[in-house]
Amino acid sequence: MKTILSARHMKEADERTICQIGIPSPVLMERAALALCREAERFLCEKKKNRVLVLCGGGNNGGDGFAAARLLSECGHH
Repeated sequence: MKTILSARHMKEADERTICQIGIPSPVLMERAALALCREAERFLCEKKKNRVLVLCGGGNNGGDGFAAARLLSECGHH
């Protein structure tokens, strides 16, 4: 079973990773985008689809979504 963090717990985990481990926020964002891109590509290949809709809110995860959209576009998805 995988643990799903609440928004508050995820924010705390991000802050610990940035402050205590020293991984910059843009690096975390890019890594999240890469993981999402990999999963989206796997799904798209299974479904034989090439179009994606990425919705980004105003919160911290919005940047992850924009980065994932950029990566998917770079991989040839529309």
